[in-house]
Amino acid sequence: MHSVPSTASRLGKNMRFKLLAEGVSRGFSMVFFLVLAQALGADGYGRYAFPLAFTGLFLYFSDCGLNTLLIRELARYNQQAHHYIHHVLVLKTGLSLLTLVLMQIAAWLSGLRGGDLENILWAGLITLAIGWLDILSAIFNGLECIEEEIALRLQNRLLTLGSLLLVLYLSQDIFWLLRGLALANGLSLIWGFKQVKNVLQSRQIGNEKAVWNWVFVGQLFKTGLPFWLSGLFALLYFRMDVAMLHLLGRSSAEVGWYQAVVKLIDLLVLMPNLLMMAIFPVISQWGAEKQSPNESPKESTKQSQIQTLTDQALQVAWLTAWPISLGGTLLAGPMIESLLGKPFLAAVPFWQILLWSLIFLFVNHICLYNLAALNLTRLLVLSSALGVLLNLGLNLIWIPTWGGAGAAMSTVLTEAFVCLFNFVYLAKSLGLKLPLRLGLKGLLATLGMGWGIQLLLKLALPWWLILPLAILLYAGLLFALRTLSKGQTLAIQNWSVQKFKAYTGKKHA
Repeated sequence: MHSVPSTASRLGKNMRFKLLAEGVSRGFSMVFFLVLAQALGADGYGRYAFPLAFTGLFLYFSDCGLNTLLIRELARYNQQAHHYIHHVLVLKTGLSLLTLVLMQIAAWLSGLRGGDLENILWAGLITLAIGWLDILSAIFNGLECIEEEIALRLQNRLLTLGSLLLVLYLSQDIFWLLRGLALANGLSLIWGFKQVKNVLQSRQIGNEKAVWNWVFVGQLFKTGLPFWLSGLFALLYFRMDVAMLHLLGRSSAEVGWYQAVVKLIDLLVLMPNLLMMAIFPVISQWGAEKQSPNESPKESTKQSQIQTLTDQALQVAWLTAWPISLGGTLLAGPMIESLLGKPFLAAVPFWQILLWSLIFLFVNHICLYNLAALNLTRLLVLSSALGVLLNLGLNLIWIPTWGGAGAAMSTVLTEAFVCLFNFVYLAKSLGLKLPLRLGLKGLLATLGMGWGIQLLLKLALPWWLILPLAILLYAGLLFALRTLSKGQTLAIQNWSVQKFKAYTGKKHA
């Protein structure tokens, strides 16, 4: 008889494997992006980025909120996993075909013809394949099979990177590049489906005959609709910028500059995404248990646990986002030139503006997952819809005048608004309080780090050497200011000692 793992054990395992999965995924994505940007240059990267950004706006039409819903429901009702997976995959197939048609119609109505229209088709296949990989990841995540998710991400990144290098070696034509990436993602999907089948068989899920139930389908759409709308609106207000830059007459080079720094921002959202994807299955179960009619929300132990986890996650987000934003802003010039090359130096102002959206993005990620776990999805829909309207209006006003800088400013303001909206409701639901003492000390440590970076820049040190020194300075200032609680400080010290002893023990073994 197997013992049920404790909450701490589950969270620890999820965090470790999520760190590995996201680290591998983001690492390969970074290499892929840097190779592509260096090979194509700003103009070529802009021509590559537009069809993917355009088709990316339709990604959630093939989702309908099924990804997040599937994670939550599999975590809550593991015994019904086959029933959920069967219906979701059939629905995903129909929605994907419909979405592919919508992409082509929208591209034709936008005035795209000939080769541009064909590029949209291949970019659409890539976008849909990524959506299917997301649904497979959702299955692994909901069943807490994080090892399988790591394998899925790793083989996908290896295939796409290999495809990229092969195509760039033979030709730098955008059309063939999109074809090669579509093929690589297709092969990755075939492998992923085999892994899902193996997991279900090993857990003896799916041995019974699947029965199609239209009533259940209706319930899936009804329950998933808030997830779909909130995800769609969030995608639009954070992804419409690239498409609008092109459609409002900005050059391909400017589209490439902007998309390049947006890609870097995506890579930096690792921490909150990692944190919340690791604990989302756990808090989803707690969110379901909290609604028991025999348990008052105020007296619920589960709600207290959710509140504690959320408080800790918000502290991590706050103490991480500020130094990244300020440090990235100060080191923007040398970083962009080193990573992307001189043709992308014009993107430095866009990067410096967008970095400040991380403060709100980090906090908002935590709010989004918690509100979903607590079944407060209507709030997500409302905040995201308002975000779309705000971002659309600001883009229409600012892009014609300021181009990428205007798009970046609209993103920061939109993220700030949506973050504040969601945080107010989450704080009200969980009884959260603003950590003013921690926030002030974190801000002082960030300013001290910024002062240190300025001194190091005057010494003409390279940015890749300044970066680790700045991290050490920031960590030292956090401890010097006693930013963390005694319990948190002791836990870090104990962990560091254990790791040091383990390392020295292996070294002398």
